Amino acid sequence: MTLKKLLAYILILALVSGLLSGCGGTNIPSDVETVTFTDSAGREVAVPAEITRVAPSGAVATMFLASVCPEYMVSIASTPSSAQYPYLDQSLIRLPTTGQLYGSKSTINLEALLDAKPQVIIDLGDAKDGIAHDMDSLQKQTGIPVVFIEADLPHMAEAFRMLGRLIGTKSSRCEELAAYVEETVSLAET
Repeated sequence: MTLKKLLAYILILALVSGLLSGCGGTNIPSDVETVTFTDSAGREVAVPAEITRVAPSGAVATMFLASVCPEYMVSIASTPSSAQYPYLDQSLIRLPTTGQLYGSKSTINLEALLDAKPQVIIDLGDAKDGIAHDMDSLQKQTGIPVVFIEADLPHMAEAFRMLGRLIGTKSSRCEELAAYVEETVSLAET
């Protein structure tokens, strides 16, 4: 066996080992207290009991999280345009862009996501066929807990409440937004 082939085999073995070690469950440190959270897809996800570092899965999640806990966000899905700057917390503009994290329009920047070190990835949006599989796949790919919260118009108030249960320190803010959604929908229906 030539030295070149031997080095190629060693490199392949190292790459495969690296890929396998990052896949599977979640990489929550063993000294971190966890709780089980049941998401809108019915998945039971082990998440840290105290969440202070979140990554959105896409644009809808970015908007929700920016309204609830901008100081906990470690990334955004897409870089805002300069026209959006006046409406955004300045700290959000400086966050790394991770792209759309899953689906047919995925633009995931896995390196930026992993460098941001989120405790949890949060997906908010419509419940599509196969959403549980998509969330499980993203969790396996990243080693980061992934939670799905259904957030279409009929479920918007409940989405804020569920987000408040997930991020307990923001439950009062989430309840305030849920009540606002219910009031607004009620006014629209009359």
